[in-house]
Amino acid sequence: MSHPFAATERTGPATAWIYGEPAIDDLLQDPVVQSVLRRDGLSEDDVRSAIGRGRARLRPLPRRESRAA
Repeated sequence: MSHPFAATERTGPATAWIYGEPAIDDLLQDPVVQSVLRRDGLSEDDVRSAIGRGRARLRPLPRRESRAA
């Protein structure tokens, strides 16, 4: 399987995300992301809140214990 990116080995912290998902903290520190958030009238807290709501919706519901009658 070929790699979808040009870098095929780790060359430092700047390329570490190529081998996995970037951390949300790293994404939110990106100047382009910050500019887009400002343009859209959003904050980092808005993004973190949306992520939290999404995680909660994806979390499996707790199993109910069956009660013997």
